[in-house]
Amino acid sequence: MIKHILNHLFVYLLAVPFLVFAIFFPDTSIEMTGGFAYAYMYCTSCVGFALVWIGLFGGEISYSSKGLKGWIKEWRKNE
Repeated sequence: MIKHILNHLFVYLLAVPFLVFAIFFPDTSIEMTGGFAYAYMYCTSCVGFALVWIGLFGGEISYSSKGLKGWIKEWRKNE
């Protein structure tokens, strides 16, 4: 169980605050304008579409990263 949580920590760090704020502050809204808002909307729409597609037809999405600590260690080794 701990290995699963560590492998998917990024997803949990995003999902838990969204759920907490959705439950405790349901009437809160955020307004964004400009290019960043359009980019954010397209990214979330694509991710949402991918999740629905995988939910209907099956599949897998995975995310992996060395993380900031890993990049710093690799950068130090190269110098």
